[in-house]
Amino acid sequence: MTDSPFDPAFASIRHRFTFAVLTDTHLNQSDDECNSPFDVNRRANRRLRWIIDDLNRRDLAFVLHLGDVVHPVPSMEDLYAASARRFFDQFADLRHPWRIIPGNHDVGDKPIDWGPAGTVRPAFLRAWERHFGAQYFHHAIEDIHFIGINAQILGSGLAAEGEQRDWLRSTLDGLRSERIFMGSHYPPFLLDRKEAEHYDNLAPLVRDWLLDIIDEYRVEALFCGHVHQFWYHRILDTDCYLLPSTAFTRQDYSEMFRIVGDDEYGRNDIHKLGYALIHVLDEGHRFEMVHSRGAESGGEGESARVAMSRSLDFESDFEPDIDPAPGVFEGSGLISFDLRQDWCEIVEIPPSGGLDEFDRKRARNDYALLALIEIGAKSLRLPLSDLVDDRRRSRLTEMRRFGFRYRFYRFGPLTDTLCDLIETHADLIDIWETCLPLDTAVDPSLIERIKGRSIEWHLSPLRSRHDIIASKRRYFHVINHGFSAADDRMLVDWLESGIGQAADAYILRLGFDEPPSPALALAQETFERFGKPAVIHLRLTADNPALCIDDEPKQAARLCEVILSAHANPAIDPICDTLSDVDRGYFPRRGLFDRRFNPRPTAYLVQRLNRLLRRVPKDRSLERRAFADSIGFKLRLDQDDAWIVIPDPERPSGASVDPQRIARQALPSSPEVEAIDLIEGVSIEPDGSTENPFLLRRPSSPCT
Repeated sequence: MTDSPFDPAFASIRHRFTFAVLTDTHLNQSDDECNSPFDVNRRANRRLRWIIDDLNRRDLAFVLHLGDVVHPVPSMEDLYAASARRFFDQFADLRHPWRIIPGNHDVGDKPIDWGPAGTVRPAFLRAWERHFGAQYFHHAIEDIHFIGINAQILGSGLAAEGEQRDWLRSTLDGLRSERIFMGSHYPPFLLDRKEAEHYDNLAPLVRDWLLDIIDEYRVEALFCGHVHQFWYHRILDTDCYLLPSTAFTRQDYSEMFRIVGDDEYGRNDIHKLGYALIHVLDEGHRFEMVHSRGAESGGEGESARVAMSRSLDFESDFEPDIDPAPGVFEGSGLISFDLRQDWCEIVEIPPSGGLDEFDRKRARNDYALLALIEIGAKSLRLPLSDLVDDRRRSRLTEMRRFGFRYRFYRFGPLTDTLCDLIETHADLIDIWETCLPLDTAVDPSLIERIKGRSIEWHLSPLRSRHDIIASKRRYFHVINHGFSAADDRMLVDWLESGIGQAADAYILRLGFDEPPSPALALAQETFERFGKPAVIHLRLTADNPALCIDDEPKQAARLCEVILSAHANPAIDPICDTLSDVDRGYFPRRGLFDRRFNPRPTAYLVQRLNRLLRRVPKDRSLERRAFADSIGFKLRLDQDDAWIVIPDPERPSGASVDPQRIARQALPSSPEVEAIDLIEGVSIEPDGSTENPFLLRRPSSPCT
């Protein structure tokens, strides 16, 4: 059995229960008062109120809070007490059981000499116990065990530290061979276990002690707060998740993003706020982020928009952060992504004078990973250098747990030396993509050598200036590779050759200015004749390297058409060439995410399509039909007919599509049809129109 809970093999493993984890709520003494100089902190109470409403609509076994419950520190006795009362006022509305551990705002910082606030001490611990209760806990649900610790006292030398260590060892000794989840406010480390101490990790001695505990008792997952951002680590056999806040982001980590800081210089990056759901299975678990996007109870602007979409009576598949049905974990989606930009960049966070002043600290940007998980990326296209680099290769090994397949590419023919390398790392390679001119000799024995290790071999031909001109396209002084829809004769000749017959698939380039239909038709025809699928390299950029592509409706239409064409269709395997924005250099264009890895409309579309198509039978591809100013794909959704309709991006400027008009053609026997915008995630009014792809379904059709 695979050990990845994101692998399709886990689809048959029983879902047992789900619990939620939230952290760093930073509640104030009232909704209108705050002792922080940052305006966003004033929103903390209203943001938690929305989170509680959202938790209450879910079926949860319990809720775990990782600390920094309140913002005023214990030395501010009256404000601390008032904020604690606000917490209990709000959590009184929570309909689920809950457990809580303290953070540094609740009991003082870990033992450091340079911190701006007071360090942990007996008086602060007594304040916590007076208002909140125990500092650590053991909680069990059936045979699954949950441990919460007070990380602030580690290394303090206080009597409470020794008491907690004795309790933890005694408790865990009774749980050997049991499944254990653990919570700690401080993470053991930010980047690696050998890093120097700073404000956001544990000191080396207590860090090693905690990691040894986690290893000895084979803790399944560790959840941490404090940093207000997302990171994922694999620590031996333990998944370690560092979680964002419900209230605000830490602006020092805005340095990870190659773009100007968001609202309040990065402190109010609303797309990163939220909490986690952990779906516990008979074997393993699944992690899911729920993005609150700064929603507030009774908020305005963006918050009101998000809260409104929540209040509509749609099931979760049509909300901005589509929630999977518990236990339905069917692996990845239908489209892969070309990771051109640095997907695990390490950034040195400069000393800011806020929380660290005397050295830099190193952090890896894990938001590309989170983006890929959330949209359901099928596989990742990576250069050979990512395989050769020890750090990146190690990270790819960790990321295998999320079910990704890896396609590596390189210019030049296979050689014995290259095959040695491929065989050494065969456990990480699903596909090897070779790029070279078609007239370059290829040794068939080397192809068979890597295929003998269950690795597919694909070819992407390098195109010459002559090839481009012959296809009647304008030539630019840039690199082109892959067959095109105009190369049907060339493609057939190659497929009939010995090398073509040896290949498992080929790359079919689909430029932004080319309509998808001819390339998709060519892929279908050649598959039926030769049995070789086309890897559709879907480009979100123009052929002209100086032209910026920011036409999101056209991008959405192309992504939607290619993904729907690939459903249950072995002839088509799509790869999108852009995950996040390219806002400098050659071929500038919009991606599915901006440079902060916050989602653009196309990200919501791809996520929803992947969620929907998991519920559609895979015994046949989707029927395609032309409508006025649009195309549609018919699908069998939850035992009923439905359609996904894509407005033609080349229709007359400003003309929107009337969903109900198309519904009368697509579902003529249905007196009432609901239209749902697949980007906005909301129902389209009966007399409304849209330029976005939309779903047509009968209102009685269930969503889950």
